Amino acid sequence: MPSPVVVGVDGSPESLAAAAWAADEAERRQSPLSLLNAWAVPAAAYPVGVLPETSRRDAAEDLVGRTREDLATRHPGLRIEARVVAERPVTALVDAAAGAGLLAVGSRGLGVIGGFLLGSISSHVVAHAPCPVVAVRATPPAETTEIVLGLKRTGEPAGALVDFAFGVAARRRLPLHVVHAWPAPTPLVSRHRAVPRDHAGPDDALVRDLAAALAPWRSRHPDVSVRETLEPGNAAEALLGPAAGAGLMVVGRRSTRGPRLGGVANALLHHSPAPVAVVPHD
Repeated sequence: MPSPVVVGVDGSPESLAAAAWAADEAERRQSPLSLLNAWAVPAAAYPVGVLPETSRRDAAEDLVGRTREDLATRHPGLRIEARVVAERPVTALVDAAAGAGLLAVGSRGLGVIGGFLLGSISSHVVAHAPCPVVAVRATPPAETTEIVLGLKRTGEPAGALVDFAFGVAARRRLPLHVVHAWPAPTPLVSRHRAVPRDHAGPDDALVRDLAAALAPWRSRHPDVSVRETLEPGNAAEALLGPAAGAGLMVVGRRSTRGPRLGGVANALLHHSPAPVAVVPHD
């Protein structure tokens, strides 16, 4: 059986949007969907008058039950599991990600990943999860025209990252837009003024490298229309432009560098209106 798609659900608009996105993706993958609610938060975090522990657990079970029923109505053939665990949300999500094909969470933007009950889950989950994590806004873009892949390396791209992007594009029957940012040429400085260098665009070798790097995936996914953009300058800025109409933004995270996010992933999680997938790779 394919690995499940796991989604954190806490009743917030962001988490419910993530659940809807995850259900759609699970159906496309023909994978089971696992709804997860983690309700155990240290007592010190609760204000005066908070519900007692039994009531909190009952409320959590009611929430995931109602969410499951709603998604089952919209996806009658989808196998849906609903789980309530007495753990801290960060711990529960990272543990669940170990056996998942994909983890989805709600995202409020501004660097805050959807809160479970009283708290907010920091980028810790995205940085530590061993599977791809998708952060979903409460209100995704109205029109989605493409899947956007931010590719840092052109000579030897990360296979897991490119696999993920092509797979999503193929399942959703959307074109794939591959964006690679290259360092902008530094102007020559004379005594009196800055003099631009001759080459304003990427050189031929860089264009050839990108085309060659993508060739194996183009061959495996002949139905996916692919276009490539090479932009000088900042990678985050180059990606935030097409984010307005993207069905999904896909970027990588080097798992060999430990549990941390790069500047591009952070920028997209802060500012992209589209869902953002962060894919760990070697």
